Amino acid sequence: MKVTPGGRYLVQARRSQRYRPARAEARAGWRVWRPERATGSNGPELRPEEDGSFSSLGQNPQTSDYVFEGRLPAGGLSALRLEALPSRSLPRGGPGRSGSGNFVLERVRLFARPAIDPGSPFVELDLARAEADYSQGFGPEGGNPYPVAAALEDEPREGWAISPRPGVPHVAHFHLAQALELDHELELRVVLETGRAHV
Repeated sequence: MKVTPGGRYLVQARRSQRYRPARAEARAGWRVWRPERATGSNGPELRPEEDGSFSSLGQNPQTSDYVFEGRLPAGGLSALRLEALPSRSLPRGGPGRSGSGNFVLERVRLFARPAIDPGSPFVELDLARAEADYSQGFGPEGGNPYPVAAALEDEPREGWAISPRPGVPHVAHFHLAQALELDHELELRVVLETGRAHV
């Protein structure tokens, strides 16, 4: 199976440490983070949409990492919520850009630095736990397992996938090992690594 990037993403940040079920409609307690910069390596364009999501357009390379950067207001940060959204413009409705509508998200990484000191280096924050509404191989359909927890590890040929359930939204939560409570803005960098291996 060829690994290709997902087609449309919405990234949200959470203030509370309390967990809510990872359902597409369960957004209470989350705030949409609106990055100021979004780039895709090896060619794809990441276009911001009115709802705060980004669409991956143009070239569809075998390898691409999506990088989002922007400010997060003062307050708490305990988790990220990533929504992979379907689109009629994608094969089988997406949310991935592969012919099957699937994707493999191999790794999620989160970096931060104080917004008041933009010259300081980004520091990687430890993501310790992940849940998703569905992971390939863990439903009644079976198949090769691609659990969302694999997106926290730097292991080739592993990651989060959603086959055979294309054409519907999918959501994952990535929890920080230690929640942050800050009285100043942060500058965040979220990196979604896809396609480093073919599986």
